[in-house]
Amino acid sequence: LDAHRPTTLEILAVPPRSFGRSTNQTPTQRGILRDYTAVTQYASRRAKTTDAAVIWMGHSLGASVATVLLDHEPPNTRCDALIFENGFASIPEMVRALYPSKWVPYHYLGRLALDIWDARGVFERGGLGKVPVLFVSSDDDELVPPAMMRGLYEAARSRDASGEGGRLSRGVTWVGVKGGLHDFAWKKEAWGKSVVRFVKDVADTRKEEHG
Repeated sequence: LDAHRPTTLEILAVPPRSFGRSTNQTPTQRGILRDYTAVTQYASRRAKTTDAAVIWMGHSLGASVATVLLDHEPPNTRCDALIFENGFASIPEMVRALYPSKWVPYHYLGRLALDIWDARGVFERGGLGKVPVLFVSSDDDELVPPAMMRGLYEAARSRDASGEGGRLSRGVTWVGVKGGLHDFAWKKEAWGKSVVRFVKDVADTRKEEHG
C-alpha cells in the first residue's frame, strides 16, 4: 500500500455455501451467518498475533451479509472497517426493484422471503458500532439500483451525524465509480484508488491507536 515502507496485505476470500467450491448445503441466512462467523473468527485470530487491521469487504449479497453479521456482533471477532460494494438494502426491496410494475405478480413476492438480509435496518439504527464504512457504488450498476445504494449511505451518514443510537463515529464515505458495472467496478481507476486509500487509512489508524 505504500512504496516507501513494507506492508503486508493478506486477503481471505471464502465463498458462501453453495457457491464456488464451497459445500453444496442450502444457503440460508442462518447458515451463511454461521459460516462467516467462523471465517471472521479465524481472521481475527490471525490478525491478533501482529495486531494488524481487519477489514471486511462485501460485494452484492456479500455486502449485506457482512453488514448483518456485524450487527449480530459475533464473539471473538474483530472488524476495524467495512467496505460495502454494490450491496442491496434487503431481499424484499431488491424484488421490488427488479419487478417495479405493480401489475406484475413478482412485485409482491419479496414479502414472502424467509431470508431478508436487512442491511437498511442495520444502517438506520446504527448497528455497526464505531466501524467506519466505505460505500462503493457503480454508476451503471445493472442489478442494484444506484439510488438504493445512495439511500443506504444516507441512512448510515444520518445516524453518524445525529449520534442518536448510531456510533459510526469514524465516518461514512461514498465513492461513485463512473462507468462501473455491478461485477466489474474493480476495473475502474476510481475503485482502486478509493479502496487502497481507505485500507491504508484504516491500517494507519490501527497502528497509531495500538502503537
